[in-house]
Amino acid sequence: MENPSRREFFKKFIPKLQEKADIAPVQEMGSVKTEQQILSRRTFLKFVGAIGAAVVIEQIGAKRTEAQETSETAKTNDMKNQKQISQTDTQPKSENISHEIQTSEAEQESVKDSYAETAIEQSLMMGAKYIANAIFEKLKIENENKSLSDEEIIECLRDRPISSLFATGVLAPVIEEALFRALPSAFIDENDKQHRWDIGIPTSLLFALVHNFKKEESGELRFLKVVPINQFMGGLFYWYLMREKGYSHATMAHSMNNAIPLSIGILLVKAYPEKKATKMVRKIWGLKEDEKISGKNTP
Repeated sequence: MENPSRREFFKKFIPKLQEKADIAPVQEMGSVKTEQQILSRRTFLKFVGAIGAAVVIEQIGAKRTEAQETSETAKTNDMKNQKQISQTDTQPKSENISHEIQTSEAEQESVKDSYAETAIEQSLMMGAKYIANAIFEKLKIENENKSLSDEEIIECLRDRPISSLFATGVLAPVIEEALFRALPSAFIDENDKQHRWDIGIPTSLLFALVHNFKKEESGELRFLKVVPINQFMGGLFYWYLMREKGYSHATMAHSMNNAIPLSIGILLVKAYPEKKATKMVRKIWGLKEDEKISGKNTP
């Protein structure tokens, strides 16, 4: 399409050019050109030059405008491409963050479910131990833990409930699980995911026998020749938890095993007369009826 500026230029200057050309008649005398003829030709050349310069300037301006438009178009396209790339990069990052959050939440839920499962398993184990105690009692097989007398246990419940609960429900499980479960398990290859009962059974038996040491009033330690079935069954169960779920699960189950009966005993001693309370504690803890009971604070 013709540029409007060029068309206006031609309309303005070409009539003048034609007018100048018509005014200047050709007068030649021999080979000599008149001054008017020379001026007419100079004027014509000037106008032709002016037209050519205007055309060149207009072409240069058009090329510059076209180059600017091309540059702006390229910049616009680059900006669009950058936006698309940034959006493409942002989507995977946001998806990865969302996936990580979901994974973390799922892991937390799994841990909660795992500890809840351990608590249920420990409750079932405590029931199984009470059943085993009843069976052994019917068969008249010595199986009770003789490391403490009834009198000593009742005094702990009545006179030192908080310290007894801390020592039995917190401190003892942490130390015993470290010695009898975590330490032997540390010598097993990490890649070995089996339960390894060839190690678990002897350590559980040792764990049970350790509870049969009794300190006499003279300060002398005496070993009682009975196998406490409660501790042996508990040791097997804690070894299973150690190999299956880890030290924290074994310690939690052991703490439940000690703290729940002890807490019940503390509540019974506080709520009932001593005779009635001690009778119930004997049943819960598997103590014999003929053990000595302290006569203090008897109603």
